[in-house]
Amino acid sequence: MVLMLGKKGDPDFRNKAFHFTPCKEGDILFMVSDGVYDNFDPEHLGYAPYELRKKGFKSDDEDFLRKLEEFTDWTELPNELCTRAKEDFLVQRLQEELHAMGDDLCPSRITETLLKIAWKTTEPSRKYMELNPNLPEPTNYVEYPGKMDHTTCVCLRIQNLEVSGGASSGGTGAASDTTESVEEPHTPNPATPDTPSKKPVARNTTTAPPVEGEKPKALFGTKRTKNDGEQKDKNKKGKGKSIGRIFKQ
Repeated sequence: MVLMLGKKGDPDFRNKAFHFTPCKEGDILFMVSDGVYDNFDPEHLGYAPYELRKKGFKSDDEDFLRKLEEFTDWTELPNELCTRAKEDFLVQRLQEELHAMGDDLCPSRITETLLKIAWKTTEPSRKYMELNPNLPEPTNYVEYPGKMDHTTCVCLRIQNLEVSGGASSGGTGAASDTTESVEEPHTPNPATPDTPSKKPVARNTTTAPPVEGEKPKALFGTKRTKNDGEQKDKNKKGKGKSIGRIFKQ
């Protein structure tokens, strides 16, 4: 469920949304904030609807592409057509970035890649704000593409949940936190007989498959940064957006 908080900290139910996506073991799920999401938005990249095909946007629906070529501004598009174009463009770009990684797909690398894209896309705007700190953020997305905003990405790999006895749960997988028992060193108590005492301690051992030449990485890759020169967008729209099942192994 995606829910925004109001000015007084109360939940804002106007933008309430529930999302459910079936998944299987090995799928990769990632959740991002506006600082990542909006930098895959063709409008924020300075692309007009009629330019999408020239920018490499593809679709099996030729009528859909022809309709987009009839519009020069995103505000002119019918809401349904606008939503479809932006979502399809975003999915296509994400798939291109993920497939470019080849077999070296792991949550930590995906997180780093998405944040680097946001950083590189907003570089012209950040430089502008550094040189003009008293001016508002530029809105000409052709010259200053991207959107500076809080940038957060959480990425994880779906696995079956390990239960006691070595069995795994059935149905759709869940991110697993496999645990093992380790023994703490026994410290003799001078006041009591020296009898061995063992205390099991849970230790998280979840790691991603190691890449050759690299140390094993944790399945959960999270990182939070904040773009330099960031200013809050007064026209907050599309909050609570989510990325569905973009990539499946």
